[in-house]
Amino acid sequence: MREEDREAATRVLVGVGKAIAAFERTLVVRETALDRFVAALRRDGRPPAGELSPSAVRGLALFAGRAGCTLCHSGPLLSDGEFHDVGIALTAGHRVDPGRHRGAYAALRSPFSRLGRHADALDAGAPIRFLTVATQQLGQFKT
Repeated sequence: MREEDREAATRVLVGVGKAIAAFERTLVVRETALDRFVAALRRDGRPPAGELSPSAVRGLALFAGRAGCTLCHSGPLLSDGEFHDVGIALTAGHRVDPGRHRGAYAALRSPFSRLGRHADALDAGAPIRFLTVATQQLGQFKT
């Protein structure tokens, strides 16, 4: 492929990516059954009847209780916004998903990140706080 054709294709991809991002910012999430369940529980001190299935109520009790999921999965996005080691074995002979490590490396090298030449954000080119490549990141995933 000729260089000018490659550059034209890249400009199209950049434009499509920016259009999708602009569209996603217009999406509005409506209230869910879980939102109504939690609101009623907070308001009345007891779970509302019929809002969630019995198995969903059991799952929510496990999620918020014994399983300890809320240590990392909390707030409206069910995320603390951090990276966590999920306990994937790093010993010889095991297949390892490097998680954050590979993603950070790819993002730092991508011409389409805000560090790349196609960025037009106000903070384009500014360092990204969590984008580093370090050995201790192996096996970490963002909640």
